[in-house]
Amino acid sequence: MGKLLLAVPLLAAACAATAPGRREAEPPPGDGRTLYEASCQRCHALYMPRTFAADEWAFYVRKYGRRARLDEASQRLVLAYLAEHAR
Repeated sequence: MGKLLLAVPLLAAACAATAPGRREAEPPPGDGRTLYEASCQRCHALYMPRTFAADEWAFYVRKYGRRARLDEASQRLVLAYLAEHAR
């Protein structure tokens, strides 16, 4: 019974955090790496920057940056980080 009493509030908190209509927090301001890690892993596992060439990263940041809720300035920071460490 004690485990059930503990599980109910945890389950309620998890559901409230993902309830429809709730807005996700904006990515924190900061450097490109922080923005990349905070924004891109919402949808998928992070790729190592060396996975793609700089021009490939430019394509992906342009294509998915808005979906990740990154404004243009944040996209530039992410792309700068990825391009600097690209293959």
